[in-house]
Amino acid sequence: FGIEREIKVLSNAVHPKPVNLPSRGRKKYDLIVVARLVRWKRVDLSLEVASKLNFRIAIIGDGPELKNLKKISENLRVDVDFLGSKSESETQIYFKISENFIQLSEYEGMSYSILQAMNNGLLVICSKIKANLEVVSHMKNGFVFDQNDFDNSISLLKLLLSNKNQVEEIIRNAKADIINNYNLKNQVDYFESLIKK
Repeated sequence: FGIEREIKVLSNAVHPKPVNLPSRGRKKYDLIVVARLVRWKRVDLSLEVASKLNFRIAIIGDGPELKNLKKISENLRVDVDFLGSKSESETQIYFKISENFIQLSEYEGMSYSILQAMNNGLLVICSKIKANLEVVSHMKNGFVFDQNDFDNSISLLKLLLSNKNQVEEIIRNAKADIINNYNLKNQVDYFESLIKK
């Protein structure tokens, strides 16, 4: 584009929450989706994951795929609550009563909802796409689900979820990443330093 100066990148960021681990296994929802309900978000795959794992799933969001997703959930006999659009503060409440966050979209920028989930102590399960891989490292601070190898990913996810200690370590790593790399205060300070140059 004819830009000769070095380009600086400001990533999405959140206000870090206290690092205490929430108790697992006592939440209302096993999985939560936060997304606009369009085809490329592949919420249908999240419903299939819930079906395979016999999990209860909450879906926050609205869009043209809602009717189709309701039909899919009936066919799969998934225990699902379609919650519609929610504000950020309302979404935070649902994060608190959910165990795992799932986002299997075909395309994303840097997902703010992934950062929110990490910040709230949920295990992040995300699709194997470039933008997600810039934030989530498989089995280090989340679980990267390969949509092209669905059955194997389900088996690996089951194995992970059966190991409470490993899940807690992944969640701790994710929360540390929020503090160190996606801290809103740090990003604001960095932005201010760029303006003053």
